[in-house]
Amino acid sequence: MAFLMVDADNADLMLCDEDFPDNFVHMMHPDDGKITTEPIEPEFIRNKRLGHHRLIFRTSTKLEENKSQCQFISLSFVLDTGAPSSVYFSPGAAMDKLVACKRIIEDGDVVYMDIAGKKSAVKETPHTHRPANIIGLPLLERFGLILQPDKTFSFTHHQFKFL
Repeated sequence: MAFLMVDADNADLMLCDEDFPDNFVHMMHPDDGKITTEPIEPEFIRNKRLGHHRLIFRTSTKLEENKSQCQFISLSFVLDTGAPSSVYFSPGAAMDKLVACKRIIEDGDVVYMDIAGKKSAVKETPHTHRPANIIGLPLLERFGLILQPDKTFSFTHHQFKFL
């Protein structure tokens, strides 16, 4: 028997640990939030369990460029075609680091991130999806999300690396 988890107050689908691969802990890859001098190789993960189907994208985001050596932070994102903003970050150390490094920019009421040369709206992940990060429909369209019949997925544009 399959069931759908819904938050009755907001009528929103809730994320849970079953939406993520076995090696993820509390909806995060064990290496998420780690800072490195080299970006990770992007991963396209299709997680499928009874009643739980998710597309997850892992990548690195460039941090400060004005240092003698670039730094990157690795992050995982649930791909959500129902999410109206470009990207959502769960509050915590990774988001704090992106703000501190001025990758997430607050300009009055507008919060954005420069992704592949364009301003992309940034919001906090809704409480029903925390602690996951999310890429929403505007960014999925810009990157050219492709779903394949063999159950794989990819992007047509290579700017998706957030570098």
